[in-house]
Amino acid sequence: MYFIAYNELVMTNKNLQESKYFIIIYEKKADMIYLGHLDFLALWERIVRMANIPVAYSNQFQSNMKINFIQPLSLGIQGDHEFLHISIQDPLYSLQEHADKLKSYLPNGITIKKIVETRFNSKWFNKHKYAAEYHIKYNSEDKLDRVAMDNNPLIISSDLSSDNSLSLCIVNTPDKQVNINGLIFSLCPKIDIISCSRKKILFRG
Repeated sequence: MYFIAYNELVMTNKNLQESKYFIIIYEKKADMIYLGHLDFLALWERIVRMANIPVAYSNQFQSNMKINFIQPLSLGIQGDHEFLHISIQDPLYSLQEHADKLKSYLPNGITIKKIVETRFNSKWFNKHKYAAEYHIKYNSEDKLDRVAMDNNPLIISSDLSSDNSLSLCIVNTPDKQVNINGLIFSLCPKIDIISCSRKKILFRG
């Protein structure tokens, strides 16, 4: 099993398509981590609309913007490397060239790090197995169960530091995303989680 980073999923040819796909790589911090999924999606739709991005719409009775989160975060978790997939209806349009316009409408707590073009639609990302790297800061009088950590098949790697911080790389499947908070509590029931952030997503190649 191996995983590939987002930069290996970008466009490798210049052929024109009916629509173009882009991934906005962004940070989600501060008050934004407490927005629910639908509210956060509505926020991005408003940003795209205000920036006059020629986004594609679904061919349904009630058409919606074709923007999707790739493996969205649970409520309350900070994201340092999150993916927003967006379909553009104009095959000649370059979202990278309009990044500054998008950034001008972002609220505090969201920062665009990079925009890349990809040849994959959002369904490709959401149906593939992926790994996610998390960094957790915590307080606990009890020690984390190192044996349970090493024997858990969902944990690829772990790094437990002396300053009450823990780094985990966890495998997720398309039909079931791991509840990171529940996983941490299974390692130490009396743990007090100060912060939890997702650092990276890697997709299975």
